[in-house]
Amino acid sequence: MVNPIMGDGKRGQEMGTLAKHNRGQSLVEFALVIPILMLVMVGLFEFSRALMTKNVMTNATREGARVQAVGGDGFTAAKNVLDSAGIPVNPVVNPAALPYGDVTAVVIYNFPLSVPFYRTGTIRLESRTTMRQEF
Repeated sequence: MVNPIMGDGKRGQEMGTLAKHNRGQSLVEFALVIPILMLVMVGLFEFSRALMTKNVMTNATREGARVQAVGGDGFTAAKNVLDSAGIPVNPVVNPAALPYGDVTAVVIYNFPLSVPFYRTGTIRLESRTTMRQEF
């Protein structure tokens, strides 16, 4: 007599046999998926680095324009912010031509991509800030 709850006892044996035949399937699937996963991760890291660099550049132009607008040396202020982040570029700070005119600070940087096993290139990042001179 077959127990309806336990079955005839052969089901467990069949599952064990199937598991033996499918053992390498997971390894093959992982080998196919891992290059795509690594590509997505490297892209995410590079995008994050570029976004951080763009944020530092924006802060540098804001600082340079603000210091120049109140009568200080905007170039030095912007350069200090860029140097603190290790961005090797010189900002351009244009003073106002007229009293209460516009002060503009610009930073342009060719961001180097660091992708392993691929030719590296650059992405052009630019940040520009304009403020009104206060004297």
